[in-house]
Amino acid sequence: MSRNMIAGIIAAVVVLVGVLVGIRMLNKDDATQMKGAEEVTALLDGIPQKDNVLGRPSAQVTVTEFIDFKCPVCAAASQGVVPTVIEKYVRTGKVKIELRPIAFIGPDSQIGAVGSFAAARQNKMWQYTELMLRNQGDENQQWITDDVVKSAAKAAGADEAAFTTAYADTDALAKELTDNSDAFQQASVLDDQPGTPFWVVVGPSGKKKAFSGSAPDTLINAIDEALGK
Repeated sequence: MSRNMIAGIIAAVVVLVGVLVGIRMLNKDDATQMKGAEEVTALLDGIPQKDNVLGRPSAQVTVTEFIDFKCPVCAAASQGVVPTVIEKYVRTGKVKIELRPIAFIGPDSQIGAVGSFAAARQNKMWQYTELMLRNQGDENQQWITDDVVKSAAKAAGADEAAFTTAYADTDALAKELTDNSDAFQQASVLDDQPGTPFWVVVGPSGKKKAFSGSAPDTLINAIDEALGK
């Protein structure tokens, strides 16, 4: 799918989802409440963050995580494995994590993804992402709206005016979504049954391990192996 087509779809989906939600789901007050902000702030406090990368640029191991904001397994990983990896490996400078949102579960997945790209302009993608996953709605309903995205960005500490400007840059955001989708397609050939979250662990030698799921041991063992443990 071309970037221009994706940009058009994103613009149309924003309008459509807003209408659907207004008719049968959330009112504005419900949509704009975000829980877990203090927990997310404590988890990420003091760790270098640049665009979509969390951790020191000099880290020996790079972990790439592909997610869909509507994926319940991604939400489980966000609280079941990611905090351990951040505290044990990222905070200590051994690992950096590259976050690459994609969209395949529902049309509003695209809204969540482009919101994360806009937050990344202020180096707030990780705060935004952790908040969105902690406040995840029903996978089978259209719950990601402009109000939800902007509320997550605000709770993440992003400047509202700057976020609004970045969020309106549809062409640039569509390109990022296309790039991430292409990268996922290339990486997923390394796994027989790829899904999200999808992890790619690359060590100093360039050797890759790729796999799906939220099981803590699988990711931690792959990181330890990449570190030569």
